[in-house]
Amino acid sequence: MTFGPVCEDINMTNLTDAEFQDLKQSATDMTSHHNVYIVFALSVVGFAGIPGNTIVLVAWLKSPALKCSVRYYVMAIAAYNLLACLVGIPADIAELYLLVRIIDPIILCK
Repeated sequence: MTFGPVCEDINMTNLTDAEFQDLKQSATDMTSHHNVYIVFALSVVGFAGIPGNTIVLVAWLKSPALKCSVRYYVMAIAAYNLLACLVGIPADIAELYLLVRIIDPIILCK
């Protein structure tokens, strides 16, 4: 999700009513409950994926019935998924914080 240039300084006192209403509508669109719920759900999925991918990783590592090449391929996928979960959770939490604590107050600032 791209929010545009974050370094731009917005002076709220110099905005016309039309500009402010446009900014307020943009902030409302970005911080809809729908977006917050999606990010929260992604965080929950990330937490759930950690034990699941760990189990898959251990099970395939200990399986003697598979050819080595196949086993290493599946292990690599499970390890990648596990890493993606571990990296994704703090990113999701940061995005939740951004949506709820930083962008949302724009709606109420005037």
